[in-house]
Amino acid sequence: MRRLLGLAVVLALASACGSTVSVSAEDDAGAPIDLAPEQTLEVQLETNRAISNDPEAFAWVVLESGVVELESVEHRTRSEPESEFVGGYSIATIFTFRPTMIGTGELVIGYVPVGEGSATPEDTFTITVISKRD
Repeated sequence: MRRLLGLAVVLALASACGSTVSVSAEDDAGAPIDLAPEQTLEVQLETNRAISNDPEAFAWVVLESGVVELESVEHRTRSEPESEFVGGYSIATIFTFRPTMIGTGELVIGYVPVGEGSATPEDTFTITVISKRD
């Protein structure tokens, strides 16, 4: 299992109630994510073409959630060249999390073969989340 490298974290840390901190695989995961109790964390991960060009063969799943709890999962499709993706589309998976306790924990999301239960992830997305008081 290898850790997904070269992630750039897009942080929109605002102190306003109900704000969202957004992270994607194109961003830099070097810095931890700070979350206030009212904030949510949104993680967007795309079909990983380096592993498979079939958007239905693998899926992103939460392996460890640390100090956050999964609130929702949304899948969006996007048209792609059929020469690059089976069926001519890719899938973005958007996870939304809410802090459940004060502290620091690892959020780990794995890219696993669909239908293989507890298969070893082919890729992982890992970030440190720091849940703080206001």
